[in-house]
Amino acid sequence: MKKGKGEYQALLEHHSRQKIFEVLSDGEWHRYEEIKKHTRLSSATLAKHLKALEKLQLIEKKIDLKSGKYPYPVYYRLSLVTLTPLGLLYKNVLDYRLKFIFLFAKEGEITNYLREVNTALNIELLGFLGEFYSGEHSEEWLRVTLRHFVFEFYVKAVYALKAALEENFPDKEAIKKVIFDAKIQIIHEYFNAISNYLPPELKAKFQQCIEKLEKVSEKPREEREKFLTEVLKEIQKISTTES
Repeated sequence: MKKGKGEYQALLEHHSRQKIFEVLSDGEWHRYEEIKKHTRLSSATLAKHLKALEKLQLIEKKIDLKSGKYPYPVYYRLSLVTLTPLGLLYKNVLDYRLKFIFLFAKEGEITNYLREVNTALNIELLGFLGEFYSGEHSEEWLRVTLRHFVFEFYVKAVYALKAALEENFPDKEAIKKVIFDAKIQIIHEYFNAISNYLPPELKAKFQQCIEKLEKVSEKPREEREKFLTEVLKEIQKISTTES
């Protein structure tokens, strides 16, 4: 289906602003010309987005009146409110943890990694919501912040995981096996957790499905995905019938 003009414009806006945030992600002051060079945005487009982001208090602006140059150099950086969660996400997780998580390729490290990513995201979500309910920010601030910093962080985390897998495992088949095993582990943990809150008759049916999941590893490799899909469909059917 063809995208509408509104959706297309929103997508362009998102990509343009993301380019700006990437330049400013170190928290330092950057000249307008530098931002323009790295983002490759037109002067009109860049000026429009910088003005909007400044109004939302996501970035700060300063004019160097003492430079002796004219026109006066204009600088931008991430605001302190924006930089604090961004710094936590990028420096503590991406720049450090991702470098070592698959160093020894130990069993279960994918699930541990995903838990760390989700924990960091949850902390930041609560941080952004707390800032919002302080009364100093608009709904637009919250929307832009969540989209650019939370969603984009998750995308980067997935690509970092992809790079780590490709570096530590010899071929696609090995990667597929590691991913599948991790998926089974996560699904198993999830259904075990939610089964504690189910009524007895539904819990018994869920437990039967969980026991089936435990037998997935016994299946030939080429049959595992199909078997998993069947079990998940069975769980969905149970949930739909009982709801």
